[in-house]
Formats: sequence, C-alpha cells, structure tokens
Amino acid sequence: MPHSSASSGQPAQLRLLSPLGALYLGLIVLLGWGLIAVAPPGSQVAAWWPAAGVSVVLALQVRRADRKWVVVAVMFATALSNIAGGRPIVIAICFGLANAAEVAVVVAVLTAARPSRPVLDSLESAFRLCVATAAGGVVVGALGGATVSIVQGGEFWSTGIGVAIAHATAIFVIASFAMAPRPVLAHASVLEHVAQGASLAGLAGFVFAVGQELPLAFLPLPLLAWAAFRFSARVVSVEILALAVGVSVMTSLGGGPFVAGGAADRPSSLLIQIFLLAAASFAVLANSTQYDRLAIANRLASQQQLLRGGFVQSRVGLMIVGATRSGLVALEHNRMAEDLLGEELATANSLDDPIAWSGELASAVRDALAAGRSQFSAELPSFRGRIAVDVLVQTLDQTASTYTVQLVDVTEARRTVEAQLVALDRERRATAKLQELNRQQDEFVASASHELRTPIASILGYAEMLTEMDDLPPDAMQSANTIYRNATRLGDLVEDILQIGTPSVTPVRDRRADVNAIVSELLESLEPVAAQAGVIVRSSVPTDEPQWVRCTPLDLARIMTNLISNGVKYSGTGGTVTVSVDARDDRVAIRVHDDGPGMTPEVLSHAFDRFYRAPDTAEKKIVGTGLGLPLVHGLVEANAGSIVLESTPGTGTTATVTLEHAVEAALAPAS
Repeated sequence: MPHSSASSGQPAQLRLLSPLGALYLGLIVLLGWGLIAVAPPGSQVAAWWPAAGVSVVLALQVRRADRKWVVVAVMFATALSNIAGGRPIVIAICFGLANAAEVAVVVAVLTAARPSRPVLDSLESAFRLCVATAAGGVVVGALGGATVSIVQGGEFWSTGIGVAIAHATAIFVIASFAMAPRPVLAHASVLEHVAQGASLAGLAGFVFAVGQELPLAFLPLPLLAWAAFRFSARVVSVEILALAVGVSVMTSLGGGPFVAGGAADRPSSLLIQIFLLAAASFAVLANSTQYDRLAIANRLASQQQLLRGGFVQSRVGLMIVGATRSGLVALEHNRMAEDLLGEELATANSLDDPIAWSGELASAVRDALAAGRSQFSAELPSFRGRIAVDVLVQTLDQTASTYTVQLVDVTEARRTVEAQLVALDRERRATAKLQELNRQQDEFVASASHELRTPIASILGYAEMLTEMDDLPPDAMQSANTIYRNATRLGDLVEDILQIGTPSVTPVRDRRADVNAIVSELLESLEPVAAQAGVIVRSSVPTDEPQWVRCTPLDLARIMTNLISNGVKYSGTGGTVTVSVDARDDRVAIRVHDDGPGMTPEVLSHAFDRFYRAPDTAEKKIVGTGLGLPLVHGLVEANAGSIVLESTPGTGTTATVTLEHAVEAALAPAS
C-alpha cells in the first residue's frame, strides 16, 4: 500500500496561486509549444506530449481543494500552447478541454485509494498508475480524435490513437518520476550506477544514431531491467525520462529505427510513443516489485526476530522436537526447558544444537504421541524435589515428524490451589461456628430480654401505685419516684436490646431535649452506683439554664446513661468521670471522659461492634454484654448526630457526642 507523502519524505503540498504553481503552468505552455514545433514532418501529433505529465504532477502536488482549479488552469495553458504552436483557435480550445479532462481522470484514478499523493512504493501503486494512464489516454485520444475529425475532417482513429499514446507515454514517464518514493533501495554501489548509466547512454546513442536504421530498439531494455532490479525508483525514473527525451530528439533529427525511411508503413511518432510506453511500464512495474519484496523481507525479519526473542526468553519451556527411528531429538529449546528437564538435556552445547533427548519426560512424550494425546501432566525430579509439569505437544509439519513441546511448571500453582482450598475449608468452618455463636447470643439476649419484661412490668406497676398514694412520707415518695423512673428506663433499655439489630436511622427533627437537665438528673440517679464503685463523677454542666439539642429526650437519656455507666465501670476505685457540654454555632458537643486504662487501637476499632468486649475485661472482672456502645451509636445516628471515641492506653477514654443545636421556640414541646 502506498505510504503517505509525509512518511515518504515528499515535499509539502503547494498552492496553485504561488510562484511554484505559476512556474508549472508556464512550463506546460512552453513544453506544449516546443513539442508542436519539433513534431516529426507530416505528423499531426507530437512524438510525445510532456505537458500532460507536468499537468498531472501539478494536480497531485496541490491541495485537494485546489485540484479543480488546476484542471481549469491546464485547459487555458494547453490552449495557449496550441495557439502559440500555430494551431487554429477552435482546435486549440478543444485540445485544451481534452487535456483538462485527461488530467481530471488520471488524478481521480490515482487518488481513489487514498486522497493524499500516491507513491510508487509497491506493485499495487504501479498497477494503479498503469490504469490511470490508460484511462487518461483513452479520454484525451477520443476527444482529440473527435476534434480533428469534426473540425479538420481528419482521421478519427489514427489521430485518436496517436494522441492517446503520446499523452499516456508522457504521463507515465513524468508522473512516475514525481511519484518515486524516498527512502531509496540501496543494493548497488556508486560504481555500478555509473557503469549501468554509461552503458544505457552509449547503447541508446548507438541504436538511435543518425544513419542507423537497423531495428535494434530492444537493446536498451536489458539495461533498463538492470536498473529496475538493482536501483531505486528515483534513479529508474530519471533514466526513463532521459531515454524518452533522447529518443525523441534523435528521432526528430533523423536517427534510429523509427524514422519514416526505416519504417515507412507506420508514422514514426507512433512507433516512438509505443516504444517509450512499453519501456517505461516495464521498468516501473519491475522496480515496484523490489519495494514489495523489501517490505515483505523487513516484515518477515521483524516477525522472526520477535518470535525468536519470545522463544528464547519465554518463561514457559519451549522445544522443537524431531522424531527419528532411534528416538526423539531436541532441535531447539529455550533456557526454561533446559532448567525444567535438567539432566535430560544436560549434554546440550548450545540452544540450537540438535541433541538426543531421552529420559522420563521424553518417554512420556513418546507414549502420548503413540496414544494420540496432545496434552498431559507429569512429574519430574529437580533440585527442588518433584515438580509438576503440564505438557502440550503439537505437530509442526504434515509429515508428523517435527513437534513443538510446551512445558509449564505448575508446581507452585498447584500448591497455591491446595493451600487455598485448605484455607477456604477452614474459613467455612470458622464462619459456620461464628454464625452459630451469633445465633446463640441473639437467642440468649432475646430470651433474657423477654424474661426481664415480666418483672420490670411488675416493678413499674407497684411503683406507679406507690407514687399515686397520698399518705406516703416525703422520703418514701422520693424513693418511689426514683424506682418508677429507673424501672421505666430499664424497660426502655430492654426494648432497645430487642431491636438493636435494626435501629432506626431516621433523623428526628421534631423533638428537643435539654442536655443540662437530663445530665443533672442522671448524675443524681447514678451517684449511689458511682459511690459504691469508689468513682467520683464531676460535671461542669449548669443546672439553671437549658441547653437544647435536636434529640428525643428518652434517647438522650439512654445515650448518657450508657456513656457515664461505662466511665464508672472502667475507671475503677479512685477513678474520676467528667461530663461537659460545649455549644458552638449550630452544634452541641457532649463529652464524657474517664481516667481508666484506656483502649488499644485494635480494641478501639471494634468498640461499636455488637457483643464485642476487650480481651482483658474478663481478667479485670468487669461485667457487661458488649451492647452499650453499639446501642449508643445507633441512637446517636437516629438523631442525626455523631459519636467519636478517643483513647490511648494508660490515659483513659473520651466519648464525644455531637448533636444539632435546637432553638426552643422553633420546636414542638418535648414529650
């Protein structure tokens, strides 16, 4: 396939309205006028018409958008050259139209495959040039013959054939020169170029010398073949162009076998054109095959190098094996095959030495071939012990005497699979055991919670009866209220435990709670528990002014109860629990800090997991179920808040609950 102009090193596309474009048009006019002037005597057609070739080259070099204007410019330039050569104006205009149509057809055929400038770097592009030249010759021959026949009453066929061949010769010779690719073939030396060029010039000078009438026009063809098969397309195009000019000039001077005296039965100009067209097409087609051959050779060399590198450096053992009467022979093998086979190929002198292959795997390969199997697995001895190998054997030729053998070490893969299967089995059993433990825990919590409902209901009933009695002393009434309040809170906690698996995550926006009041009330209720544990509970929360947050009061009471109780539980005798409230902008932060032993990062990462307890809680005899912090986490999220635990071993733990600040007047009354 022809390369693009950029890749072939061709010059950039020119503009028609430029100095170079004007030079091309002027050259078309001069060549047309000059060739008319030196046409053979008695001939209406010039020996060849180089103006046609220059016109095609100009059309190929301009931008695609300017090609239609080149056709118009060629029409005027050719008409002007015919007028300058003495032809009538009507004939000149018709010939101008014929030349313009020829250029349009030739360029259309040449650029049909790809719009960019074509290059003669393959046999396909050379054939396309032949087709384009023939199509253009037919068009200009038909229009030229019709013009002479209608306007001057001349012969249509003889004129048309002469015009067609003259134009086709010029286009083929000149266009092939302009389409020659750059990079060039470099088979021959400078001395060979000089010797061939001198031989061609001398032989052509002899054949077409004045006074030489012998039919020896075929003699330059072997020298053109020499150039076609040894030199670059550009050199071949130069020689064809030089031969065309030389033959035309010497024939016009009366030399060579094409002079009318030597071939009176045919016009000399027609014979010159046929000779030049045949010589040029032969040389161009022959030379184009060299570019195809070079491209194929380069592609094969690249593929061979790629395959060779892949063979030698492959991480799979690769062998080419020949089957003989005495056994198998390793024709080629890579390093990986040598490493896998070990002593079976220990006598190899190099990677390419054919050696007798015998051993455990060789016997297995022979058995597989005899049984018609192409794939099997085997085990081989090695310095690592027995290794597992997958073997694939394929026939390389039709005689079934050469095979390719692929060896894949699957030892580690099999060990990995076995280890994965063992680990997967262990994971299944651990998962099943964990699921069973979770089920048992859930059943225990649910059963215990259900069992707690009955006594809690009794306590609530009797406590409520006590609070409704009018004759109780004040101390007894305060105790009854405390019993009722804590029993109610205990009942709510039991209900939360039953529903902890599916906590509500809908933010509560229509409730409000007074943090200060709830914290003060809780501290009063938990004071006996803290005193019994030997823990001091401190609070900087003011009791005389409210601090409203967006949270259900009951949820906030549960949150604070769990956090303060945890602080008391883990602080130990002599410890201190501190509660503080910090309101900033639209957020309120509630902090509970204890000076207990703290938590490690590992324990901290599981603090909100259900039923999780630190490993040392049993040793310290700290009772609990592992549900407090998970319950707090769910309640905080249900009220559109967040909770953060900060802890360092030896410095205690701080739990910070952040809730939205609430404006009292904007919210519904708390219930």
